[in-house]
Amino acid sequence: RQSLHRKAIKIQKEVIEYLKKNYRNATLNSVAKELCFHPNYLSALLKMDGTGEFKDILFDIRMAEASNLLCKTDRKIEEISSEIGYANEGYFYKCFKQKYGESPDNYRKSIKILIKDSKALFSI
Repeated sequence: RQSLHRKAIKIQKEVIEYLKKNYRNATLNSVAKELCFHPNYLSALLKMDGTGEFKDILFDIRMAEASNLLCKTDRKIEEISSEIGYANEGYFYKCFKQKYGESPDNYRKSIKILIKDSKALFSI
């Protein structure tokens, strides 16, 4: 049991590292193939220690990258949506709002205001 637990943790880390590099086009099948597992087995291993379902892990990684791009670039939201693997911009908006509680546009504006305010605060 202990060795299965360690194996599951090791595989979970490998999946997360793979997804951080390949989040745009990754699917459960593509990751399973890359790591030489059956998709059902890989899915079960991810759920084993509460890491979550594959789709949730991929969702979190994509949203983190979207947040990063919104904060650090002036790229159009449709470009960011496509870049992180969402072909449907409307679906991207829905997912982003689900994760961060506001639209990508408002999120970017909020971040810019925070940055501006913090620069003003530290320049005193």
